[in-house]
Amino acid sequence: MRTKILAKTQIVVPDLTGETLAQATAHLVSASLALGTVTLTTGPVTAQSVAAETKVNVGTPIDITLTA
Repeated sequence: MRTKILAKTQIVVPDLTGETLAQATAHLVSASLALGTVTLTTGPVTAQSVAAETKVNVGTPIDITLTA
């Protein structure tokens, strides 16, 4: 039996800095990524777990931090 290896599609992580939670969520969904853990829930995004412009697999969760 042969094993078939499928290449996963790579997506470039967007820069979420300065976005609201709603904007960041929409941006991730439109990029075929997932919202991971959210630290705080007010204010703009000040940090994300994967740097902008990094290539990751489709569906990768991106954690974000928002600061008031």
